Formats: sequence, C-alpha cells, structure tokens
Amino acid sequence: MLRKIPPLNALKAFEAAARHCSFVRAAEELNVTQAAVSQQIKQLEARLGVELFQRKPRGLILTDAGQHYLPGLTQAFEMIAASTASLEQDREYQLLTIRTSSSFASQWLVPVMTDFFQRYPHIDLRLSAQDDDPRFFSEDIDLEIRHKHRCPEGMDGILLLKEKIMPVCSPRLLHSGKPIRQPEDLLQHRLLHINYYPEDWSAWFRSAGLPDADCHRGFRYDQSVLTMQAAISGQGVALGRSPIVNNMIMNGQLVVPLEHQLLGEGGYWLYYPINRPLSDTACLFIDWVRQQSQQDHWSQS
Repeated sequence: MLRKIPPLNALKAFEAAARHCSFVRAAEELNVTQAAVSQQIKQLEARLGVELFQRKPRGLILTDAGQHYLPGLTQAFEMIAASTASLEQDREYQLLTIRTSSSFASQWLVPVMTDFFQRYPHIDLRLSAQDDDPRFFSEDIDLEIRHKHRCPEGMDGILLLKEKIMPVCSPRLLHSGKPIRQPEDLLQHRLLHINYYPEDWSAWFRSAGLPDADCHRGFRYDQSVLTMQAAISGQGVALGRSPIVNNMIMNGQLVVPLEHQLLGEGGYWLYYPINRPLSDTACLFIDWVRQQSQQDHWSQS
C-alpha cells in the first residue's frame, strides 16, 4: 500500500527542531547546517499546508498544528530506533541449536565447549540432549550429532569420531590381587554389562581369540553412564566405548588394563538436511568440532 508520507529528512528536521525549540541545536544533532534545517521545515509546512512553528526573535514556538504533529512523529522514530536495535542485537548474538544424546553431550561435548565459547562469544548455544533417536529433523535444530553406522539418508555430514570398545576398570581393581595381563584374566573379575549392547563382551572376547569365553554373568545396567559409574566404584570391569569414556580415562577415574580394542560398527556423525543451507554459525561450529575430534587420542588413534 502506498503511504502518503512527507520526505523523511524533513520529518527528522521538524522533530529535532521541535524537541530542542531551536534550528541551531537541531542542525547540530542532524549534522547539517541551520539553513538546511530551516529549508526542510519550510518545505514540510508547504507540503502539509500549515505552519508548524511561530518564529520569534527569541526562538521557536510550536503552533497548535505543530504540537499535534510532534508526539506521533517522536513515537514513530522511537519505534524505528527500537526495531533497528533489535535487528542489530539479533545479528550480534547468533543462536545455534544442536541435538545429541545425553551421554555424548555430558561425557564429550560439554567438557570441550569452553574453548568454543572463548573463540565465539557472540554465539549463544542451545543444546538439546535426547536419548531417543528422533525420526525427523525439526526446523529449530541446526545440527544433529548421533551414533550411527553411516550418515542418515537425506542428510549431509561428517564422521566426527570413530567408536572403539575396550575393557575399563577402576585403578583400584588392578591392585586387588587379581592382575589383568591377558584377556582370560578378565574372567576372574565381575563383568559389567550395558543392556543396550548385550553382545559386547562376547564380540570382544571373540576378537581377542577367546570365542568360548563364559562372559554372560555379572551386573547389568540400562545406561552406559551407569555402567561406567559402576566400574569407577570398583564393582568390576566394563567395556567402555570411546568417545564416551575418554574423559574418564584421561582424568584417571578409569584405566585400560589391556591394549586389545574392538573397532565399533559405527561412530558419531554430525549431520544436517541436504536441502537446508547451513548458517555461518553452523559452519563455524562444524569447523571447530572437527578440530576437537581430530585431537581426540582415544577415538582417532
């Protein structure tokens, strides 16, 4: 719709002059000459067909028409300024939303995020930790990180971290009188199982050359994090999966008593819909998290 609005410069000149009751101070505010302000206001009065000021030797006085016109203009300019400030703030502080599993978020991603915040303080992060594998990629999610065998169909992405499976236990367990020097020594200890991976121990012993090992007894837990906590407390030996156990190994809560590792069937993929353009913020995060993953000793070695 075509709006009948006088020239913006003329409106700015009138509004500033009316606030200050002075052409001189209005000119200073607008960074123009006094003559330019006077000319703009004369043109505005001609356009409106009314006088907005009474020009007195000692200054300006608003006419009834000028007093009626000023509040609406001031409010309009304030709204423009507020909208502009809001837009600039949105541009300055950018939001990035990432969805992943609670175990990956708590055990790998969150501990390294301090570096990201220091590098990119203008980015606000929203981290959604959901253990149920979502069946759709919602519009409010920028990037997803999940344990997958391959990049999901219809998505583009990168393999961040390979998964390796290895026995882990508390350092105290190694001094319990039952040393662990070879795979069969593990059978002298209680084995800790993750219900979600019921065949892990069988697969690990098979890859270690002990296909007939009786490894089904022991304690079982629904979540990997609970199983690792049981190992930390000395309840037995668990099979840890990198990168979930990496920080627990690095800070000494867990140790790896044997060198033999089983390469997992999948890994942690970062992905996003092929048909959705990536934002600059998402690209910054992808580059950063790729660097972090390349520095991960246990998952890349």
